[in-house]
Amino acid sequence: MKRSETTILMDFDRDHFGAIGVLGRGASAHVSGWSLIKRPEGVRADEPEALGRWLKSQLDEAGLGSGRVVIG
Repeated sequence: MKRSETTILMDFDRDHFGAIGVLGRGASAHVSGWSLIKRPEGVRADEPEALGRWLKSQLDEAGLGSGRVVIG
């Protein structure tokens, strides 16, 4: 499947970040990767640019890359 067909399900709060990458069409789906991690103290939740860079690095590290995102 093409990488563009990945949907990334994300959930985060002030201290934790979780993401699951799902590939699928119709009734078929496959988990392509996941990440569940505590936010490091050096990454402040009230600094959007730093938080965004950290979230992107976690997606890359989990092999999720980019795709459509659903935030919970």
